[in-house]
Amino acid sequence: MIEAETTTLDRMVLFYGKHSAFPLEINRFLVTRESFDHPVHVQLSRLPMRVGLLLMLYETDVVLDYRYEQLLITTAEDARTWTDRSGVNQLKPPPDSAWAKALNASTGVEFQEISPHWSDELSMNYGVKLHVDDRVPMLPPGASISVTIHDVQRPLREWLHLLLGRENLTCRLEGDTLVVEPLN
Repeated sequence: MIEAETTTLDRMVLFYGKHSAFPLEINRFLVTRESFDHPVHVQLSRLPMRVGLLLMLYETDVVLDYRYEQLLITTAEDARTWTDRSGVNQLKPPPDSAWAKALNASTGVEFQEISPHWSDELSMNYGVKLHVDDRVPMLPPGASISVTIHDVQRPLREWLHLLLGRENLTCRLEGDTLVVEPLN
């Protein structure tokens, strides 16, 4: 007989995040606390991710959606009505420009803590021009945002999708400068 354990959606996402090569996140803005804490009796170490997720989501009010090269646990309404508003997919820099090279460059990291000076670091690391609109709230000193890229070969474009999408920001190119601003 296989020993089972009681786990929650939150713990399951952490487990599969560590033991799976496929990115998985929870839309923490929309998924209710009850869904996070919903107990399920399974043995995670013996279940493929897709089976574990099906068991977990079966009795909750959340669904699985695919965005920005990752699985996202979110509400059914959000999955049905979501559109990419980050602006990243609309970026069409000239082929030989710094932004064309940067957007397709590997991030080279699996986990990125974004500091209050993320725009300066991005400009310096990729040799690009970036302007962050004054309406974008700055992170307080010592604070950071975590953006996880599960494959170090993934391009900066995906990292920007995750960051801008999570922070409700959008971007556009003005000449050779990427302008980041809040969604209206």
